[in-house]
Amino acid sequence: MLGALAVVSVGLFVVAPLSISAYDDAHRSSVTCTVTSAQAASGGTRSLRGVGSSTPQVDVETDGCGSLLLRDGVTGDNVGDIAEELDSADRYVFTVGDGSYALRGILGTVGIATEMHDFRRSP
Repeated sequence: MLGALAVVSVGLFVVAPLSISAYDDAHRSSVTCTVTSAQAASGGTRSLRGVGSSTPQVDVETDGCGSLLLRDGVTGDNVGDIAEELDSADRYVFTVGDGSYALRGILGTVGIATEMHDFRRSP
């Protein structure tokens, strides 16, 4: 019984996120959402709580797209500026991975945010 639980846990928390990440790298879409908040943060994985080594990131909450996470292009020097730019309650176009975006409701229940790869203010 414990062995089966361990296998399921490894599959859920290690294999699935890696598979989704690989799929997302090859399949991206643009979505338009209204930002409700953005915060400079640090994390170690795709998890909102972070595990492992610390990496600068911006945690973004939106109306319509859920929780988004930006790591691409974020450094310790610019994380605050990016969070301030996004925390303006404006509409933005975000590039997201198709897999994690499609599963955002399910992934959010286990604390995994949808990773975005870039953004621009919506016209």
